[in-house]
Amino acid sequence: AFPASKLTSDFDATILCTGATEPRALTVPGASKLSGVQYAMDFLMAVQSQLDTVLKPKENSNFTAEQQEAEFNDSEALGAEKMRAKFKTALPEHLNAYGKNVVVIGAGDTGCDCIATAVRQGAKSVVNFSLMHEMPKERVPSNPWPEWPRTFRVEYGHEEALAGTGVEPREYCILSDHLIASDEDPSKVGGVAVKRVSWAEKPGAPKGTTNRAEMIMTPVGDEVFKADLVLVAIGYSGPEQPLLQSLGVKTTSRSNIDA
Repeated sequence: AFPASKLTSDFDATILCTGATEPRALTVPGASKLSGVQYAMDFLMAVQSQLDTVLKPKENSNFTAEQQEAEFNDSEALGAEKMRAKFKTALPEHLNAYGKNVVVIGAGDTGCDCIATAVRQGAKSVVNFSLMHEMPKERVPSNPWPEWPRTFRVEYGHEEALAGTGVEPREYCILSDHLIASDEDPSKVGGVAVKRVSWAEKPGAPKGTTNRAEMIMTPVGDEVFKADLVLVAIGYSGPEQPLLQSLGVKTTSRSNIDA
């Protein structure tokens, strides 16, 4: 690691391009106590690291890298099954979606990556929670060109989930309420209790402004989704603080860099 003190002593200027990597916490009851709850980037980065290890050609092997790669590609289907079998034993329990009911909380790009990764590992089921409603197939009058089109999309993770499990993974207008312990092991997660919500335009909200929608809780009891692994992809709260603190960078009340 390059010490922060050398950045300030050896260079005239330092440009920070860290991005917002500190995950937004899931604060519902049970999230911090039950095992089987993973933040998306921690999960994805750890799985990628394990993937590199699993696929890396073994030293002193009698097989070439091409021959080892061919072992996974006898056919597309057989290669996928061999890969899943390999990961079943290579990945630690908390990173392994094999045979599990997986819930991904958060419907952005990172959540999509989690869906695809869980499917590729051989998850039994994958459900993706979106707090918002399903987007329209076409632009609506309030979303004209050249604004970014807020329309329904099918990304690669959704396609893979549909192909792998036969089920469209997304559930809309869902608010996670609390996590439920497993019946077999009370220390592990066994389900996610949710509430259904709807959205309505705030009375008197001027057009063209943000936060025009108001969330309304539906008057029904909790609904429970089975979950042996919960992947949290609900965004980021700001950049990681240790680097900023070591450089003496001022931050705002929301922990972002005060530019």
